[in-house]
Amino acid sequence: MKKVFKSKVFWVIIVIVIIVGAFFVRSAKQGEKVEYVTAKVEIGDIVQTVSATGQIKSASEIELNFKNAGKLIILNVDTGDEVKANDILA
Repeated sequence: MKKVFKSKVFWVIIVIVIIVGAFFVRSAKQGEKVEYVTAKVEIGDIVQTVSATGQIKSASEIELNFKNAGKLIILNVDTGDEVKANDILA
């Protein structure tokens, strides 16, 4: 009997049985019947509210590094002005 417990094949079979057992227990818990709630179709507005706290961060952020430091003398646009390609901003 001691040879059986020292055998690698015995322990491999035991591990496989435990894994298969755990799989069946897990699948039995997930196999619960799903209940669906239905309603008649109506015309109306969909209202959804999202409430969250935290910081807002841009999805794309560019870090600017200039070769020369200095002061801005002329600013050709104001906040909210419409600009086009090749417009000189400052």
